Amino acid sequence: MVNIFIGRRTSTFLLSFFICTLLLSQENEQEFPKTLYALSQYGPVSRYDETSDSFLITEEKELIDENDRIRVDTIFIKKRIDSADYIVARSLREELAVMRRTEVVRDSIYLMGPILEGLTEDEVWKKYQNQEIPLYATLFSKLLFTREKLNTLKNAPGLDQITREDLIASLQWRQHIGDALKSYAEDNPDMQSYRLYRMVQNYRDQKLFLLGYNPYKQVVYNLEKKFAGDDEVIKLLTEPVSFD
Repeated sequence: MVNIFIGRRTSTFLLSFFICTLLLSQENEQEFPKTLYALSQYGPVSRYDETSDSFLITEEKELIDENDRIRVDTIFIKKRIDSADYIVARSLREELAVMRRTEVVRDSIYLMGPILEGLTEDEVWKKYQNQEIPLYATLFSKLLFTREKLNTLKNAPGLDQITREDLIASLQWRQHIGDALKSYAEDNPDMQSYRLYRMVQNYRDQKLFLLGYNPYKQVVYNLEKKFAGDDEVIKLLTEPVSFD
């Protein structure tokens, strides 16, 4: 038998160390709002409510008549990895995925979406542990907003008020997501080309939200006409999504 004696000063140090470690772990376990909102270019606002075992996605709209319906979707939480990552499923039989959410702008804007997929919970968990996350994972993420941020977006400038500098910033996608798009195209050789365009469009819209615009605001605009004669802008507006 080996007897270990811990003196008062040593035990006090260990206790303090344990308390500090516990506090740091609690700080790293970020808390997210239980309700967030997503905007759609043509549809109504969607409300994301986190419950103990699911995310409920509900359309916020006024019913026009008795045949109109409010769409409700459910993402089932199969396993809570931590406050940011979940193993989820759309239904009990469909493929599973790890969904990740991150805070983009403090207390106002968040990013959420699947980062890897699998047929079983074990498969997904092993991929997660091995960090088998594709380069293009974040291209499928969606921006979510708090109610306060959503209200400010109603009065945010639309694309009819965008400046040249901000438009160029939103259109320079190649240096930011070019490698991810190329990786996706290589992994999905039979995909339709419009999917790449949608990913680029999603990146541009998210960039505009972060620049303080509401790209989904229903306004009349024609960017090619507004910036006619500006070769740099026109090229960025019209260049195809392609790779050598």
